[in-house]
Amino acid sequence: MLAHNTRLLGLNCSGGGPMGPAEGAMTYLYPSGKFQLCFLAEDLVVQGVPCGSSGFSHAVAGHDVPVEIYESGKLKSCRLTADFAGRHRNDHFTQTP
Repeated sequence: MLAHNTRLLGLNCSGGGPMGPAEGAMTYLYPSGKFQLCFLAEDLVVQGVPCGSSGFSHAVAGHDVPVEIYESGKLKSCRLTADFAGRHRNDHFTQTP
């Protein structure tokens, strides 16, 4: 967990929470140490894809998804903030490696 919002690979990842750093959204790394996923603190275009901010509590309830990156560095998935590539706003967007 991040103590506060932090930029990682150009992504503004959510950190902290109403009850302190231990209540914040999770950020994951691959065993290699490369970035894997985080919950965005703001809507952001990631590698050309309009991805939405989200929060861990919403994700637990199934409403939001984190931005996930393949170990190669390519965007794997996110929640769309606009229609994109035949998908609709708020759809879960996923692409192959």
